[in-house]
Amino acid sequence: MIRPSITSPGIILPLKNPPFQVLPQVIRRITTLPISNDAKVVIDGSAPQISEKVQALVSKHDLNYLHIPGNKHVAIDRGIQELHKQSMIDAVIVLDDDSLINTSWVTVAIKLLSESDLVWGFGVCKEKGIIAGFMNIDLNVMVALLNREYWLESGVYAFRLDAYHDVKGFGEKGINALSDDHALTVRFTQKNRTLDVNSTLHHRLLNYRGLKEWFKQKIRWMGEILLISHRNVFLSLLAIPLALTSPLLMWKASKITRLSFPARSYFTAPAAFAAYTLALFIAYRRIAGGRGIDWKGHIYQYNLPKKKEL
Repeated sequence: MIRPSITSPGIILPLKNPPFQVLPQVIRRITTLPISNDAKVVIDGSAPQISEKVQALVSKHDLNYLHIPGNKHVAIDRGIQELHKQSMIDAVIVLDDDSLINTSWVTVAIKLLSESDLVWGFGVCKEKGIIAGFMNIDLNVMVALLNREYWLESGVYAFRLDAYHDVKGFGEKGINALSDDHALTVRFTQKNRTLDVNSTLHHRLLNYRGLKEWFKQKIRWMGEILLISHRNVFLSLLAIPLALTSPLLMWKASKITRLSFPARSYFTAPAAFAAYTLALFIAYRRIAGGRGIDWKGHIYQYNLPKKKEL
């Protein structure tokens, strides 16, 4: 199905207590993208003392700024409203606070949106070190283990505005979901919209995390998997541990990690999957035990069947 061509895309960067180690680089890159600054907006839900610093940085680069308390879902929805009033956008590119895209990414995404409603690609971390190696496994191998239609593995994605309005945005449940990208993927899939995970869309990931912070992020990610795949809890629980027994998958993961950790790449992949397995079971115990997944001041707990139903 060929849809009307996209002519006026907009860019939204939703933030909540962002990492200032890399945020200036992200903001600078946004200003270089071939879209008018009127169609770019930073929606910040940070605490007041942090939002002041964010606003000063954004204003320095002549970008639109709004402080909207709430999660990323609310920020994206409000950003769409603001941009649509200012510049009549027909598509939205959502960025993440630790990722960079370039002109080529924008051009390819716009072209793909002539045939699909929601598109995304893969992130690559070009930095050196074991955490960078883990990140490359995170965003390029795990997608192969899970149901792709529900696994938008990237915080960087683009969608048609007419499709977003047709599915009524995130919906009531989606607004309260743990992850904006997964929530929107589920929403589009349930409404029979066309999705495309495309290998030609690559964005750059910036590494600022230590090992402890990386592992805490994996607990959240595994919680997302469980919360959005409640019909396949057993599959979710088994997929990652079973990956440890797959020599082929370990070999592929090791090849990917050579981008960032050449000397020990063949040890990095098994270590990463062991960490995923541990994080998965920690997340499962927290959700099944009623504690939920804590992320930036909110507790997420829904969609997982009770133990007796498993």
